[in-house]
Amino acid sequence: MDGKQFNVLLFGENQSSWVRLQEQLEKRGCRCRFARSADEALAQNGPREYDLILTNVPVAQIDARLDKLGSFQPNVFYCHPVEDGCWWLPVVRYGRKCFGAPGVRGREFMGVLDQIIRDRSAEPAVSGEPQTPRSSAASG
Repeated sequence: MDGKQFNVLLFGENQSSWVRLQEQLEKRGCRCRFARSADEALAQNGPREYDLILTNVPVAQIDARLDKLGSFQPNVFYCHPVEDGCWWLPVVRYGRKCFGAPGVRGREFMGVLDQIIRDRSAEPAVSGEPQTPRSSAASG
């Protein structure tokens, strides 16, 4: 991770539902935190702490809080259960709201997260201006 800590918020009602994903993220050098509510997340680490927010809480319930939870260029995904798996629906990508963009199948999601982590570790020092990573277009 080249010295930059990648902070992930796992946001939902049941921490046990995140165990497997948390293990995979921590193997990649991510620092994961769990919160049951936006207020709990803010109390744990304060505003603008998280680079990635993964939630299974309907977006309408947390939309007003996203600006307070994320970094300057957060990525937010909503986990929508389907049959024997889930779809990861992008809500915010690199600081820009994108709810309604195509989802990602559960088995493909770690590849998307790997790209986000690589993009973040390649960023220069935070300038306060959102930047779309150069490599994101090629990963399509």
